[in-house]
Amino acid sequence: MDSPRTLAGSSNWEQIVRHEYGHVLALGMTGKRVPFWFTEGLSVYLEQYPRSEDWEQNLAGAYLDGDIVGVDSLTIAFTRPKQFSQRLLAYHESSLIIEDIVKEHGWEAIPRLLKAFHAGKDLDAAVSEVLRVSPRTSASGPWPRSGKPRLRSSLARARPARFQRLSQEWEAKSSDPEYLALMALAAFSGGRGEQGHGSGGPAPGT
Repeated sequence: MDSPRTLAGSSNWEQIVRHEYGHVLALGMTGKRVPFWFTEGLSVYLEQYPRSEDWEQNLAGAYLDGDIVGVDSLTIAFTRPKQFSQRLLAYHESSLIIEDIVKEHGWEAIPRLLKAFHAGKDLDAAVSEVLRVSPRTSASGPWPRSGKPRLRSSLARARPARFQRLSQEWEAKSSDPEYLALMALAAFSGGRGEQGHGSGGPAPGT
């Protein structure tokens, strides 16, 4: 089995096996009727591997920009992301939703949800039946609850991270006037300046 990680010389086989096991579990138990984001979130959750600083800063940058992906749009963020950072965000958000479900309802809720998907129930019906709560306030609500502590710890460094996040997408959108304005605003509001002084500054609203 080849993996991009092995080709890069930085493979973590335990992490890879855990991730792929998540797909086998989700797809096998549901007959491939599981929401795409759910199986990806489950696989990342099962890795039990610390997320990198890039993941946390991408999360914080998306929060500041109002780019957090809603549950109904997570699958599209995987299959047709606006940019690479949105696909990374979809992995992170999805895994946080699974983490929330396990924390609040126990691991046994996961196979029960998978069985509900196999029975043909959509996300709303499966969540209502298994978790006994409204899907709009349980599976994630407007924000995965497990992400809040990470968000608070990252916001102090989020403005320079926002500039870095925008810079990574520069080549693809360098001719877009609106994008140039975003770059300029990010730099003016603390992107380059705060990086140069070695400080992220206070988080907005804190």
